[in-house]
Amino acid sequence: MKTKTFLLLLLAQLPLAHAQTQWVLQPYLQYFGHVRGSALGARVKGFVGSKPNNPYNIAVASSPSNNNPTGLSFYSISTPQDTTPLWIIPYGADVEDGDFNGDGYTDFAVWKSVNMGRNSSVLIYLGDAAGIDTVAAIELTEEQERSGFGLKMCIGDLNNDGNDDLVITAPGYAVSLGNNGKVYAYFGDPNMNSTPDFTITGSRPYAGFGSRCAIGDFNDDGFNDLAIRGYDQARIGGSESFGYLNIYLASAQVDTIADLTSPRAGRGAGTSGGLAAFDANADDKTDLLWTYSDSLTSQNFVYIHFGGADFAQRFQVAPDFVIPAPFGSGEFGNEIANAGDMNGDGDEDILIAAYSTGQENGIVFVYTAGKALDDKFDAARGQSRGGNFGASIDGVGDVNHDGYDDIIVGAPLQPWSRYEGYFGIFWGDARIPTHVAERNSETPPADFILGPIYPNPLTSHSTIEFKLSKRAFVETKVYNLLGKEVIAFPEVEYLAGQHRVVWNSRDRDGEIVPSGIYFVRMRAFASDHSHLLFEQTNKFMVVR
Repeated sequence: MKTKTFLLLLLAQLPLAHAQTQWVLQPYLQYFGHVRGSALGARVKGFVGSKPNNPYNIAVASSPSNNNPTGLSFYSISTPQDTTPLWIIPYGADVEDGDFNGDGYTDFAVWKSVNMGRNSSVLIYLGDAAGIDTVAAIELTEEQERSGFGLKMCIGDLNNDGNDDLVITAPGYAVSLGNNGKVYAYFGDPNMNSTPDFTITGSRPYAGFGSRCAIGDFNDDGFNDLAIRGYDQARIGGSESFGYLNIYLASAQVDTIADLTSPRAGRGAGTSGGLAAFDANADDKTDLLWTYSDSLTSQNFVYIHFGGADFAQRFQVAPDFVIPAPFGSGEFGNEIANAGDMNGDGDEDILIAAYSTGQENGIVFVYTAGKALDDKFDAARGQSRGGNFGASIDGVGDVNHDGYDDIIVGAPLQPWSRYEGYFGIFWGDARIPTHVAERNSETPPADFILGPIYPNPLTSHSTIEFKLSKRAFVETKVYNLLGKEVIAFPEVEYLAGQHRVVWNSRDRDGEIVPSGIYFVRMRAFASDHSHLLFEQTNKFMVVR
C-alpha cells in the first residue's frame, strides 16, 4: 500500500532524552499526488482568520518549475474525505489573503508562474458577500523576466490607513550584472491599481534581496514594520555567500532605508531560511522569528526577537531567545510558521520545518510557545527519505472542530524520483506537553542566583541563566581576560523567577570573538534604581 511505503514516524530518530515527553503528531488527512512531476505541496496555505465570505480553509500548490498547469487548488476541508478541490487556478503557485479594498471581505493575491518560471505575475481576486470572484480584478505584472516576481508575498497595513497592503518580492531582479533583488509594495485602497506605491532594490549585484518578507509592529509603536531577507552571493573580497535580514521601522511615513541589519548568516540560512512574525511569548506584541546559520558550526538556529519599545536596541545586541536544531537537523528552519494553539493552553505555538536532515528525512517540529516557551520541541512528525516533507508548512486553524488548532505540511518530492507530491493535515492534541507550571513557578527563588553558563566551553551560542527573588533591572556584560568589555546587553526589567540571556559569541560590533577565557558579570538593581541588589561574575571559555 502506498501509504505504508512512504510514511515513517521516525520515532527512533526523535531524541526523547529531556524531561518532557514529546507527542508524535497524528494525521487527520493525507493526500498523495498522482501526476508524475507535479510536485504537489510545493506551497501550502491555511486561511486562518479569513472573513466569512472565504469558502476555503486551505490551498495547495504544485511547483511552477515543472510547468504544470494544475497550479493552485483550493479546498474546504471538514472531513478527511474532502480532497477534491473546489477551485483550481492554472499555473497558480502561491496565495495570500487580506482585505485590499477595505470593503470588509477577504481578497486573494495569487502568484502565477508560467514558462518554467520565466514569466510571473500576481493576480488580485476580490471578495464580496457571495464569496471570492474567480475572475481576477487586477493583474500586477513583473518588471523583468526571470526576476522571480511573486516568489514571496506578505500582507499587512504599512501606511496605517486601515487597508491591507501587499508586498511582493523579486529576488532575481537584476540592475546590471546579477540578482540585486527588488521588493514592490502596493497599498490597499478601494481603487487599488497595478502601480507599486514604493519599491526597494538590493544594494548591489548578487545581493539576492527579497527571498522572504514579513510584516508586524515589532517596536510596538502602532505602525507596522517590514522585514526582508536576502541571500548575498557577491563574494566581495573572497567572502562566502551569506544570508541577511533588513528591517524597516515604520512611522507616520513608510521608510525605505533599512534601520536594522542582522549579522551575516552562513550558507544554511540562504534562500531557504525561514522568516515569520507573530506573538511567540504571549505578551500581545508581535515577535520576529528567523533562521540563522552559524558559519563556524554549519548549524541552524531559529532566532526570536521579542516585540517591544526597545526592539531595535535589543535586536542589535543578540536574539532574545534561540531554538537550536534538534540533533543537528540539516535544513532546520527552512520554514517557520504560526501553528496556532495546538494543545489548548491559550497560547500560539511555533512550527519549524527541516525538510532534509542528516538521514534525508524531513521532519516538522512543534514548540509550545507563550508562557511555556523553551528550546526543546514538544511534538514532531517525520516522513520517509527524499520527499522533502516540510518544504512547506502552515497553521490551518481547527479543521476537525475538536477545540485544538491543526497544521498542514507539504512534501513535493514524494515519492522520491517521481515528484508526485503530498500534503497532510495533522491535528492538535491536549497531549502536546506544556509544563507551564513546571517552567513558571509562582514561588520565587529564595535568593538572587547567576547560574552556570552552558555549554562551557562554547563554540557558538551560550545560555546564561539566572534567578531573581524580586522584580529588578538586570545588567549583563561580558569581558575578556584583560578586563575589556566585549559586549553589554541592554538593561532589562524582569519579574521574580527564572530567566535566561542568550549570547551568540559576537562582540558589540557583530564580530565573532576569538578563543579564550571570558567572564560574564551580572548586576541587579532595585526597580527604582535606588540600590544594587546583587552582583556576581562567572567564568567560561570560548573554543574555535
